[in-house]
Amino acid sequence: MKRIGMVVPYFGTFPDYFPLWLLSCGCNPDVDFLVFTDDRRPFEWPENVKVTYLGWKQMQKKVRDCFAFPVKISRPYKLCDFRPAYGEIFAGELAGYDFWGHCDLDVVWGALREFVSEDLLNRYDRLFYRGHFSLYRNTEKINGLYRCPVEGKPLYRKVFEDAAPWVFDEWTGIGRIFDEQKIPVYDGRVVADIYADDYHFTVNGDQWDKQRPQVFLWRKDKGGRCRVFRYYRDRCDFVRQEFMYIHLQKRDMVLTPGKRPADAYLIVPNRFIPCEGLARLLEDPETEDETAAAMIRKFYRRRPVNWGLLRKKCARRFRKLKCYFTR
Repeated sequence: MKRIGMVVPYFGTFPDYFPLWLLSCGCNPDVDFLVFTDDRRPFEWPENVKVTYLGWKQMQKKVRDCFAFPVKISRPYKLCDFRPAYGEIFAGELAGYDFWGHCDLDVVWGALREFVSEDLLNRYDRLFYRGHFSLYRNTEKINGLYRCPVEGKPLYRKVFEDAAPWVFDEWTGIGRIFDEQKIPVYDGRVVADIYADDYHFTVNGDQWDKQRPQVFLWRKDKGGRCRVFRYYRDRCDFVRQEFMYIHLQKRDMVLTPGKRPADAYLIVPNRFIPCEGLARLLEDPETEDETAAAMIRKFYRRRPVNWGLLRKKCARRFRKLKCYFTR
């Protein structure tokens, strides 16, 4: 089986539901997560999550040492633009892995290796275009591909020399390079990428999703693996759909505290609720529809405006404008 190493630098305080991210990582033991952080609080670190403590200045130096020209990386968020170069920046840590990747912390993993099969890894040099999850073949050619010109110009230098974010890790940057180099990328629709600006759950890319009352469930199966399911109503029927992970971008989520991590969590628009008994009812075909209907009735609330997310959006735009006028 091919080895996968996920590179996860994060500076500042981990999100409130970071323990659930860790729990879902631990349920994917055939993927390693290499975390680089300055948050030294105690957590239950699974064996496949390997943490390295370092300060932000040390991280800045690690990035700058990889380039012969001055790069601007004043804020941790700017690291997103350097993600396509992680294969070179973290070359020592990634030695021995067949694929490396990057991901966000506002995700909860399902059964990763059931969606990222050996067949896909044999056929593609890159899997998924998204900044919140993407995999690259760990070879010299693919690791240096970000240096290729875009429309005849070295776009990466312009991006790395600018303190402002360019979203170089997605379609406008490395995605364009893969397209111009005619290297196919696998991008199956197996991710519950939740639209950020509505309170209720809407999966991006699904034109009918705004009309679907829905909730999600994360649970461990009997073998210790984890899965992410969506339950929604389609006319008179209730549908269960499995995803590789759920991405809760820019959404405030509360993780209900407990004495120990639960084996199942109901995921509603503002929190994670331990629900092991509910998960057992959903596994039973005789009670699945009735239980799903009850969940949706209780937790689906359509709100025309999500004021919390609107305030965040305004603050983001203000920061972008401030960065633009001060660079």
